[in-house]
Amino acid sequence: MGIHTPERMCVICGKRAPKAALLGFAKALDGAEPGPDHKQTAPGRGMYVCEETRCREAFSRRSAKRKAKGQEL
Repeated sequence: MGIHTPERMCVICGKRAPKAALLGFAKALDGAEPGPDHKQTAPGRGMYVCEETRCREAFSRRSAKRKAKGQEL
């Protein structure tokens, strides 16, 4: 029986990968802006983005658009 490796999905491209291979972001419980979650243990809503340049750029654009509209991430 092997060791369980948690997997998560990139919110941009949908690619599944081990949690440690993805960039984690978290929306804080107090409503603060989403920020990097380097340890991937922050409370609140978490989201993950793969390390593909196009996914990181799309995530940044998406975050900027929603922030401009006053919407949550």
